[in-house]
Amino acid sequence: MERLPLRERKKIKTKELLIQVATRLFLEKGFEATTIDEIVDQADVSQRTFFRYFTTKESIVFWNHDHRREALGQHLANGHDANHPFDRLKRALLAISKEYQEQKDQLLDEYRIVTSSKELISSDMELDIEFEKIISTSLQSWTGKPFLSKRRADIVAGALLGASRAILGEWFEGGCRQKLSSMDKDLIRLVDLFAKGFRE
Repeated sequence: MERLPLRERKKIKTKELLIQVATRLFLEKGFEATTIDEIVDQADVSQRTFFRYFTTKESIVFWNHDHRREALGQHLANGHDANHPFDRLKRALLAISKEYQEQKDQLLDEYRIVTSSKELISSDMELDIEFEKIISTSLQSWTGKPFLSKRRADIVAGALLGASRAILGEWFEGGCRQKLSSMDKDLIRLVDLFAKGFRE
């Protein structure tokens, strides 16, 4: 694998440093009580450098959201025509669960920061709508033909996001000590119920 140029490596390190410092401060002081000035001061960078990587203080909390959204879309797109939409959905959910297990420390920090702030809880719920739309869209067609109606696809997506929040909430409250794979079986059962009930 070709090594990145020095300039790119420095950019990655600076972004990682800002995330680490901000995360520590948010956990210690709370999101609202932490200022961008404090973050850049402890990271020993300028505000201009901060805004080169993050548009707002909130965006540093959700720095990995775009990647998660794209990962879900990619998992759902794999084998799009060859696999039944509900089977593809189950595989995508299990793949995401595995990735979350591997990222449990980072996710637990994020959960603790978000749930301590009404502002961030609201933003987190809004971001979840993007995941719902991706799931819904994936269920509306198959092999170039309509599959579920938009209403039914929206129902499935909304129910799955609600179930995911309940499962992840319990996982986080337990300090992520339990294997997530032992908890997401309920999510897979829910997909199976919808597959049976919405059989076209």
